[in-house]
Amino acid sequence: MKKILLFLIALPVLVMAGCSSSKVDFTPYKTGAILSVRSNSALPWYVPKGSAESDGKKENTGEGILTQALHNMTGNTDPELNSAQERLDDAESSFRDIMAEIAGVQILDKETVVNSKKYKMIGGGVLKILQSSTAATDYHNLTQISKFNCREILKEVNADCGFILSFQFNKKVMEGNRSYGEIAPYGELRVTMMDQQGNKVAEKKYAADGAERIKVRGRSYDHAELVDLYGELSKTLISMFAVDWVSSN
Repeated sequence: MKKILLFLIALPVLVMAGCSSSKVDFTPYKTGAILSVRSNSALPWYVPKGSAESDGKKENTGEGILTQALHNMTGNTDPELNSAQERLDDAESSFRDIMAEIAGVQILDKETVVNSKKYKMIGGGVLKILQSSTAATDYHNLTQISKFNCREILKEVNADCGFILSFQFNKKVMEGNRSYGEIAPYGELRVTMMDQQGNKVAEKKYAADGAERIKVRGRSYDHAELVDLYGELSKTLISMFAVDWVSSN
């Protein structure tokens, strides 16, 4: 518990969203399976409410299905566009480590889940090249799963519960504007949790700003440096869920 309290004090979080579901007793759940880890492919702008450039809504920067498909086919070298899957692979690994360390929950290794007979049978939906979102390596890009499929997968891999992790990543103006100022990573995480029967038992949402900022001069900034900051942001969001898990028990 001391470790958790120290962690809460140290969290570099400027924005925290409330949970969207009622209090859940997590005590019965000791082993979990990740069923999907997904996010937007690009890193669109998010400007704080009240600024000169936005009313606080995440903006459509033109990274729709066709635009993203073009990037996929042409091998765009912008690190903001080609690092999405790496971000999610890191987040998938972090979820496993953080849930074990803070919540004491064993998250099954990826291979056990993605190589299970039932998981291989469920479809991934639209062709990958036409999707404007990305999934972690070897996972299906799922926003939801049927009760039957979830139940069968969890039964096969012997897990108490399943998780779908949906991230939204943005870059956010913290000071000044997009031409001259400072920006930081911004992220949101929605954790959807199902029990062994495939019933959704919790859906919790979190949001946070990254702790570090990048300088912008003449609309120019170090894209690679910005991308490197999203790993810590993912850990912050996941840790918020893990602490929520412990405090709910």
